Amino acid sequence: MASAQRHAVAEYRDRILNLAQSEEPRPEGLERLLKQILLLTQEERIALLSELESSVLIAALERRLAAAKLDDGAQTPLSGTKDESDKRRAMRRRVLLAGKIVFNGRLSVADCQIRDLSETGCRLVASSPEPIPRSFRLEYAVSGKPNARDCEVMWRKEGLMGVRFAS
Repeated sequence: MASAQRHAVAEYRDRILNLAQSEEPRPEGLERLLKQILLLTQEERIALLSELESSVLIAALERRLAAAKLDDGAQTPLSGTKDESDKRRAMRRRVLLAGKIVFNGRLSVADCQIRDLSETGCRLVASSPEPIPRSFRLEYAVSGKPNARDCEVMWRKEGLMGVRFAS
């Protein structure tokens, strides 16, 4: 990894640690930091996670952000849970996987990040400014094993989308 990349990773690590230790972090600061982390390359995200004491720290930041948004009246699904109000058929597990959204006969490809994953679908963030169609193919790898699933978008909100696996 280049020196500039190492410096950026160290800066994000320090910002995350400072936010995690603050008593009342501002929701917009947390959201901005999480969006910036999503823009890092996969190599930089891996380096960032390895420098943090635990990836649980990022989950704690997301929970604080979700709690802050809920205080403002917004609905934010909680990951890793399944309660009676949850319409999903399968338990989600929190992940951080790089993926590709493929559509338009493989002529269009958009990078994405898979945040939650279950047997029946996932929650993801697309990094492309271009609109993502309602149906597409999602390509990703889990533990080095390549996967490809046909998907249908079930919901979209603030850069996130929930998809159901069609295959």
